[in-house]
Amino acid sequence: MRNLINILTESEDQGLKKDIVNLVKTTSDEPVLKRVLKILKAGDIEGRVKAVLNKDADARKFVDTIAEMIERMDAPIEEKDDFLNRYPKGIVDIKTLLSGKPVTFSDFLGDNDFTVDLFTTMTTSLSSHGVGPGEVAFAVLSPKISWSGQTGGGGDLQIDGHAVELKTSVSSGGRWINPRKANMNLPGIRKAIVEAEQAALQKLSGAAVPPRELPARLNIATWVNEIRPNIGQDAKLLQQCTQAMADGLFNHVNNKEYQQALASGGEHDILMSLMKVGYENYKKYSGFEGILLMSAKGKNAQYFTDFDKIKDRIKIDTTYLYAPEGEAMPKVEILPIGEMGAEPETDVEPSAPIAKPKAMTGGSVSASDLSFGPGGERKRRTADLGRARR
Repeated sequence: MRNLINILTESEDQGLKKDIVNLVKTTSDEPVLKRVLKILKAGDIEGRVKAVLNKDADARKFVDTIAEMIERMDAPIEEKDDFLNRYPKGIVDIKTLLSGKPVTFSDFLGDNDFTVDLFTTMTTSLSSHGVGPGEVAFAVLSPKISWSGQTGGGGDLQIDGHAVELKTSVSSGGRWINPRKANMNLPGIRKAIVEAEQAALQKLSGAAVPPRELPARLNIATWVNEIRPNIGQDAKLLQQCTQAMADGLFNHVNNKEYQQALASGGEHDILMSLMKVGYENYKKYSGFEGILLMSAKGKNAQYFTDFDKIKDRIKIDTTYLYAPEGEAMPKVEILPIGEMGAEPETDVEPSAPIAKPKAMTGGSVSASDLSFGPGGERKRRTADLGRARR
């Protein structure tokens, strides 16, 4: 069936054409007739696709794969023709894509179901060495977009002169980090926490206390509810510890906001400051202008250069204050447009100050006082603190 169009258009044997026409007239098999009609209307679609794509440097490497995708996709030939006619000037509406507003694929690709489906398929299927999902698809569909592996500079894509980092959610979100460039000191964070807590407990109890056995990953809740209440009994130790934690994770930008959240913020305060400072830190050492978050499943995207503009429109995965390098920042994915919150507010409620312990106010200290601190509960402890930690 696939060769029918070649027979009809290339054969000089008019008798053969007549025989085929007569066979078509006599068949009552509707599926076969529909396939014949589709092929006749399409013409040599594969050849036309290759002729168009071969003119584009980005598409040329993938021309056979893309041509096969286009030929096999079940879509009206009129939509395929629309795509091929628009292709030389570029399919992507860059102004809409980089508007900073939540957009669907249709918003920046045009109201053409075939083009949207093709872009989605290309996003998940086309790749090159070191190139993430969607990068090739964007570069192929616009002469004003190229991936940084070809042009250099910061970000994954160069979009009309803008360095853009692309984070596409396929099966899960992406992390706002490049461990090779981040220059983190995660062992130093762990060491600072252990030593600060041990010093605070020994100072307050007057007894030797063994170091806490910390896990390989420290979540925010454990810091707020278990560890910080102990270190927080000594303001200087807490300041030194949180500074080491902030410097160990984010050392390319001013990290004071994150340090302050670690010292006195609630769990949500810490999460938001980690994401905000983490974004600025990532942006600084990677050299991009903004991040384009995209969801292949939701077929939506949003570009942002300011974290506050996106914070209510993302899903943040499990977050740690220290972890193996590859997990130092959480996975993030953009929410479907229908699940996004309202325009984010910029005002943040002030965090509660750290309660001053008796050791800082001149009162006596007992073992039952050692767990009092921000975000924690006042729990009674036995005097044998060391045994409880083993």
